[in-house]
Amino acid sequence: DDNYNLIGNPYPSAISANSFLGDSRNHNILGSVYLWPHGGVYNLLNSDPFYQDFVYNYDSDDYITYNYMGSLPAGFNGYIAAGQAFFVLMTDTSGNLNENLFFDNTMRVSGNNNQFLRTTDNNEQVTPERHRIYLDMVLPNGKTSSTLVGYAAEATYDMDRMFDSPIIETSTHNLYSKIGEENMVIQGRSLPFDNEDTVPLGVLIPLEGIYTIAISSIDGLFSNDEQNIFIEDLVTGMIHNLKNAPYMFSANIGRYDNRFILRYNDSTLGSTDVLNNSDLNIIKHNTTVKVISENSLIDTIIIYDAIGRLILDVNNVNANEYSITLEQLNQGTFIVKATLQNGQQKTKKVIH
Repeated sequence: DDNYNLIGNPYPSAISANSFLGDSRNHNILGSVYLWPHGGVYNLLNSDPFYQDFVYNYDSDDYITYNYMGSLPAGFNGYIAAGQAFFVLMTDTSGNLNENLFFDNTMRVSGNNNQFLRTTDNNEQVTPERHRIYLDMVLPNGKTSSTLVGYAAEATYDMDRMFDSPIIETSTHNLYSKIGEENMVIQGRSLPFDNEDTVPLGVLIPLEGIYTIAISSIDGLFSNDEQNIFIEDLVTGMIHNLKNAPYMFSANIGRYDNRFILRYNDSTLGSTDVLNNSDLNIIKHNTTVKVISENSLIDTIIIYDAIGRLILDVNNVNANEYSITLEQLNQGTFIVKATLQNGQQKTKKVIH
């Protein structure tokens, strides 16, 4: 991640980012470009056409990211203006300390040189089949962070050079998806679309307070009214339909890499869901919480407070019954999450 390089369009005309990134001689960089919006570009209020009445400010203090899946925030058309600087990320595959990048006249395009950003992307040079979800997280101070999850025919569930873009860790990015341990600002996933697919989401919380996750825009199959988009909060156990309304949650300062899951149905475990199964029970009596499993052994028990702080994490329980005392905790509301060795889970809110 220390191999970012600042380069620029050397021509007196715009160039196609797709042509530049797709050139076989330039495969020593990730298939993404990162451009600074120079402040003010996104500072206008967004009336958010998805919800009609959900108004907030875009945060201009972050990079515009572009790859074959599209741009984030939406609006950059993929044409890099004359003299425009941008960052690229050199890959580690060659093992060389120094590499060359190539520009040639085949990358140049006429026009598209007088406007850095556009409101639509109708002129993109390469338009693979894409189905996209743009998510925004609104911070307590009103600033916004965005991430894009999309599905394309040439993408996979692993890292793809032209469809996946990692975040620049020194930026202010607060909402991202995960591929393994990598934090992604844009993530491409495989077609055909699987309604059982789930995408882990992480958040970086700079301020204690109330946060909002909302749909900014959708296209492709996600525009279908029958295709739901849910967010699962692993702290509260809530599964919320983002198509109905934004989701609000409270959090303390810190990084939470595995708090949320983007999903497309409201069943957390499909056919093995035990949320309503009496074989796994979480029972509160006086100051004691007891977890009881009739079949599989208990693996972990995690307790959070109401704003998402980790209070207790018990690993390798390896028993069918386990008790936890709450006597040392201040009175309040807590979330207890139990996971069995077979992967089944149950979450319950308890009041102490």
